[in-house]
Amino acid sequence: MSKQCFVSKDFDKQIKSKYIFLDNDFISELFQNEGVFVETLKIFRLNNSTLVISPFTFFEFLRDIFFPKERKVREDFIGNDKVFSPVINTHQVFVKVKENALLLSKIYSHKRSQKVGKSPSLVDLFLAARVMFYKNNHLLITGNKKDFPSFIFDVIGVINIQRNENGSCRAYCVLTI
Repeated sequence: MSKQCFVSKDFDKQIKSKYIFLDNDFISELFQNEGVFVETLKIFRLNNSTLVISPFTFFEFLRDIFFPKERKVREDFIGNDKVFSPVINTHQVFVKVKENALLLSKIYSHKRSQKVGKSPSLVDLFLAARVMFYKNNHLLITGNKKDFPSFIFDVIGVINIQRNENGSCRAYCVLTI
């Protein structure tokens, strides 16, 4: 099965020298599809961008993996510091991220009371809160745009991954806050 990666117009300009948080669904896509992984790395490295993993996303990627061999393969993949940068997670940063997550939760609850979707998971709230904390030069890639609503996040690009020969694609949004 052929895998291909397509990016939106001016994508290179949008990601140039940025730190880019990855949601679990995009990390999983990279983990499962070597061709997409290699092509994605080329794009980000050419643009001097850094792929960043939050502690909660790290947890989510490893969650529910029982078999030790599979767990080790996943740990080696996501823990590869030549590919992914772990985010700084001091107590002071965590306290601010937690405050941001609570604020986002209030905003989501207010919007939900107006019948605008449901609240995202705890992991996605903390990921959004971390992007909010580092808003000046950080982006987020996710395939679950509904968890990062447009009343807070703007889509600045899209990565489309062709999944099979019949041309079906999966879109991953590149977001800024």
